[in-house]
Amino acid sequence: ASKLERVLRQKKEKELDQAMDLLINANYCGVGCWRKVFNIQFDNGSVGETFLTGLIIAIIFVLEDWRDQKTVEIYGCSHLIDLGPTVVMGNLVLDWIIGCAHFQKIKVADDLCKETHWSINDNLAKEVITII
Repeated sequence: ASKLERVLRQKKEKELDQAMDLLINANYCGVGCWRKVFNIQFDNGSVGETFLTGLIIAIIFVLEDWRDQKTVEIYGCSHLIDLGPTVVMGNLVLDWIIGCAHFQKIKVADDLCKETHWSINDNLAKEVITII
């Protein structure tokens, strides 16, 4: 084999496919759960489960964008840059909301407060309920 072929083969050996990359980085790339990676990448589960998982991933991205917008709206852009969006909603609360949304446990603002113990005003709770 030529030197170019060896270099290309070595480069390909070092690269991860998308499924493995998502599996390794499940906690950091917004997926949040290794099981979701298997359901999405390897089609584990029924069509309804796959649709639900895709819907949950969409909710994750919308809630993360919402946190950014609310942080800027309430505290200003400097707080978003310096402290991050956890000023409005912590990561643990976000993860808990996603888990509850997956099992459809949150229907109204009282459910949100009961499940997350997140101290928020009613307007923010209503906005989160609308998203999920």
